[in-house]
Amino acid sequence: MAAIGGLRLLAGLAFMGVIAGICIWLLTKLFPQAAVHQALPNGVDHERRATGETLVEVLDQRYARGEISKADYDRMRQDLEKRQAELPARR
Repeated sequence: MAAIGGLRLLAGLAFMGVIAGICIWLLTKLFPQAAVHQALPNGVDHERRATGETLVEVLDQRYARGEISKADYDRMRQDLEKRQAELPARR
């Protein structure tokens, strides 16, 4: 009788593991940029995103689409250039 209880416990744990795995897989499919964002180092301009674009290219595209103002574009561009200039000093 005790062996049946142990098998039930193992089956329950295996079932919960499968459900957790499906949930994690589903979340990575629903939110792929979250996984990519975690994989890229902060402030590294020459690193490519999942789409193959650099951070400056993304900024240029956002400005071209009118998503950000000229002042925001200039400020963000300066921030990216400043981070890139500081990057060799950190290594």
